[in-house]
Amino acid sequence: MDLTHLITFLLLLPFGASVSLPAKERCFQCKFLVETFKIGMDLTKKAHFAGGNTDWEERKLGKFATSETRFIEVLESTCKKELLPDSTEYEFIKDIKHKCHTLVEKHEELLEDWFLRKQEKESDLMNYFCLSELRSCCPSGHFGIRDGTGKCKCDHGYVGSMCSNCDAHFYPVYQNDTAIECAEEGCKDIDECLETGKCTKDKEFCVNSIGSYHCECEDGYRRNKDQECEIDIEAKGNQDWISAENLLKVISYSGLFAIGLFIFYVVPNPKYYIMLIIAIAATFLIEYYYPKETEEDFNNDLI
Repeated sequence: MDLTHLITFLLLLPFGASVSLPAKERCFQCKFLVETFKIGMDLTKKAHFAGGNTDWEERKLGKFATSETRFIEVLESTCKKELLPDSTEYEFIKDIKHKCHTLVEKHEELLEDWFLRKQEKESDLMNYFCLSELRSCCPSGHFGIRDGTGKCKCDHGYVGSMCSNCDAHFYPVYQNDTAIECAEEGCKDIDECLETGKCTKDKEFCVNSIGSYHCECEDGYRRNKDQECEIDIEAKGNQDWISAENLLKVISYSGLFAIGLFIFYVVPNPKYYIMLIIAIAATFLIEYYYPKETEEDFNNDLI
């Protein structure tokens, strides 16, 4: 390597990272080419060979729609910025028409191969040319050029190898078989409980949920078969260390035990023994064999 080449190499070395086009500009150049190419196809879709005998021309020359003649006519419209109905998204690219023509010259064979042989199978030129072949763009939900491994980074809010899922704290606001749109917060829930006419029955209140609401009874109440809130006798509210029912049992058993001691030690008499045995038997009978349903009905009657 002579001195001149060495100096040139050293001068260009710091700028090596900037040789490649920015990812966004590279993709938009390709997109501009595709959009103007498609306009050229629209302008020539009703055209035909100039001979006048369409039937003979198609039999001898092939269909005009996929002919090289039409391809040349389409290229004449390609890269013409004035044909676009709105070109504001390309304003940030300087001299885009020249860059587009350069891209056409470099990949004309690829465009021609698609036009003549592959457009029926690969109908989406943007996907075929810019994504699959040139790897200048990424699918919707991705960004960046596809050099190196060919993998793309997902936009903020998207995850997955194909960016087909919403990230944490993002929710789908639109989705079909081929695309998904994610947004932070997504659809906001409406609190139906703030509306009038919700849960207006006695002793009930409104509870909001995602996309709906439901009514619940206040503490100490439960819903009966008529869907009304009534006192729940089994509710476990702010109770003492021992329930009233168990306290009553302790008092009863303690009293029975005290009476037994009194009979045995103070007034020992056979007839009192018999009465004590009957009382003990009745107590156990009520405790273990008395139907609970009857007890509940009795308590309800008291209430």
